Amino acid sequence: MASKIRHPKYFRDLDLAQRHLAYGDNCPCLDIDYLLVEYSHSIPVAIIDYKYHLAPEPPPTSSASYKAMTKLCDNAGLPFFTAYYWRNPFAYRIYPVNRSARERISGDFKDMSEKTYIKWLYWLRGLSLSKEKINISLSDMMPNEIDDEQ
Repeated sequence: MASKIRHPKYFRDLDLAQRHLAYGDNCPCLDIDYLLVEYSHSIPVAIIDYKYHLAPEPPPTSSASYKAMTKLCDNAGLPFFTAYYWRNPFAYRIYPVNRSARERISGDFKDMSEKTYIKWLYWLRGLSLSKEKINISLSDMMPNEIDDEQ
């Protein structure tokens, strides 16, 4: 059974991000919205930057921060993806960012239902999804089938 998610005691501080901007142009940093390290048996298999579906598309891969994150993933030998998500019901649009990611998803992006996305996450780990591994019902709806503007 999956462990329950604990709410953090402390939340990210917007003041810190704004303060860091004041340190000058020669001291840039990467302010990450929701970055997850997908891993299996303590070994990372991918880095995924999650964005709510109303965020601008495609991801800003030519920005300095995306270039820095791409170099970090390239140096680690990890695929780097951006995943736009819908949540009513869950569905995903996946953009491969670096070469390693493009070896795993062809084309500019790929739309996936929640069920397909979870199967893909298992595939990234070299595993296959079976019914007994999850304890929720997964949606088969694709992003273009969802009318969710909130």
